[in-house]
Amino acid sequence: MNELAIRKLEVLLEAAQAAVQRTRFVFLAISVAGALILSAQFNVSVPWIRNVILRQGVPEDLKSRVEDFRWRELYVVSVPLLGMKFSAFDLGVVGSTGLAVLSVWFFYCARRENHVIDTIVREAVPNAQIEDLDRISYLYYGIAHHLVFLTVTKAPTWVGRVPQFLAALAVRVLEFSPIWVPLCVLGVDVWTLRKPHASGIHPAAILWDEIPNQHREIIIRCVFLLVMVIFSLIQCLGAARFGSQTRTALNTLRSVVDANPRSKSAAGG
Repeated sequence: MNELAIRKLEVLLEAAQAAVQRTRFVFLAISVAGALILSAQFNVSVPWIRNVILRQGVPEDLKSRVEDFRWRELYVVSVPLLGMKFSAFDLGVVGSTGLAVLSVWFFYCARRENHVIDTIVREAVPNAQIEDLDRISYLYYGIAHHLVFLTVTKAPTWVGRVPQFLAALAVRVLEFSPIWVPLCVLGVDVWTLRKPHASGIHPAAILWDEIPNQHREIIIRCVFLLVMVIFSLIQCLGAARFGSQTRTALNTLRSVVDANPRSKSAAGG
């Protein structure tokens, strides 16, 4: 193999490793953003500290301090990395928009990862001659050792398959956080509007009936959230499709490597 061919393989592997790192970073950002939104929604809806206000016999000054803490801390979402704050009551708009942006990043990162790895597979497999097996193994292991979610080997027994299935399911759920997290926020918002809350300003009143002049804004916010969810769904489905294609390409490359006894012994050593 001449020097130019070796350099070409190195460039392809560097590009694949960079693409894998970008995809993993965006996946982590989606997971963190989803957890942040769900935590903020929980703090707004059912924080345990609300029971101090509802409990009998609690001094009024303590209730006042707890209520002040709720409005200053629990009802405000801080994102130190971005240096921004926003009201937890605006999660439907801000949260769905942020996750929609991340879903676009995820789509393009997954696409680039797929294109680079597919190029490497096409570079290796058509010339899968005996003398090329070392080169193919070099390409495969140069990619596979940088991947986390796409190179899972099926376990031989059901005892091993169960944790693999659960882990794969968890990864897929996290990948689709831009869809189900905003829907959870929407569900809680609708529930809040239609059900009285003992810790609310008027415990026995229904919020929807108390704010007739804000119905239009509420409907616009809900429609905007649903539009962002549909947009994110399209992006996430596209990213999932590219991920599936990447997994198929890697399995094609691995089948060639596994058929080579020398590569098996090298991997085991």
